[in-house]
Amino acid sequence: MEASFMKNMEQFKRNFNSHVEAPVRKHLMNVYTTLAMSIVSCTLGTYIQVLREIVTPQVGALFALLSLFGFLFVGSTKEMFGIRLSMLLACSFSFGVSLAPVIQMVLLFNDPTIITTALVGTALIFIGFSVCSILSPSGKWLFLGGPLSTYLLSVTLLRIFMGGNVVEDATMYLSLGVFCAYILYDTQLIIEKKRMGDEDFLSHSLMLFLDLVNVFIKLLRILKDKDDKKKKSN
Repeated sequence: MEASFMKNMEQFKRNFNSHVEAPVRKHLMNVYTTLAMSIVSCTLGTYIQVLREIVTPQVGALFALLSLFGFLFVGSTKEMFGIRLSMLLACSFSFGVSLAPVIQMVLLFNDPTIITTALVGTALIFIGFSVCSILSPSGKWLFLGGPLSTYLLSVTLLRIFMGGNVVEDATMYLSLGVFCAYILYDTQLIIEKKRMGDEDFLSHSLMLFLDLVNVFIKLLRILKDKDDKKKKSN
């Protein structure tokens, strides 16, 4: 089994090197390294907020938005790199703080293993769709940008006029599929942007971080609802 795994990894490495040129590989390494830092920061924010409520979830969400806007409006220059990285990590930390109430609710009223299942599921989904996007022909998934944006706009409008809970219940599985598709789209978009000279790997890692968080939230919600229905049936 170990030999088979090593063989598959060697095959993936060859395919990766043949599909992606060296500058893009280096760029992706920077993107995923920054993404890992953002995930650690987000996890830390959730952990601290669950153990000891440092701010209200509303304040956490507001600080996340302010950090995000600051990050987006600060110029992408070498001089501002440290400030933008700090803003990115502050934004991901605040996202973690705002996620804490959902985690606490699951810990109090549901099977705690749901959280582990959602984390593992999110990791597998992200890795699978990322590899698929990287190894696909150049530009294959870029057509998804239009339909995905249209879907999100439609859902936003429906939430305004019909109520958030009604729309969320009706589109839960579809929304999970949409954010899985966003991983395909954003990964390939990052590669194409790099090929066109865009070196801003901080912004690119933010795109993937938001995809990852959304997949986790949708997956956690699905698992929580299944557990709630199971309890009611019993």
